[in-house]
Amino acid sequence: FLDVDDLKDVSDISGYLERSACIFIFCSNGYFKSTHCMKSLVSCYKMEKKIIACLHGLNKEEIKTQLAEAEGMYEKWGFADDTPKGEQLYGKLFEDDAIEWGASEGEQNAAIDRIVMQLSNAQPRL
Repeated sequence: FLDVDDLKDVSDISGYLERSACIFIFCSNGYFKSTHCMKSLVSCYKMEKKIIACLHGLNKEEIKTQLAEAEGMYEKWGFADDTPKGEQLYGKLFEDDAIEWGASEGEQNAAIDRIVMQLSNAQPRL
């Protein structure tokens, strides 16, 4: 499913994620500041889902910083005390090699090829 197009009920995001074999996360500047995006990442962590991380405008160090900053929002977002910390989420996010989304058409085509390769290796987790 594509959350911006196919998600009919945001309160069932966990259900959508459960029915997915692999989760593609487009790591942009706003992703780790969004309650819903972070709930999705936390759910993926807890469900042990395969994640394909695509970097867009951020490097790994910036993502690590944003995840640490997001921890400060956990209470406001209503996250439980046992919510994985930024370091844990970072480890899950980068279990596999991240894919960089470049500016040029050639770089984007190469990124799409790498995404397809990672998807073809994704095994459904029951």
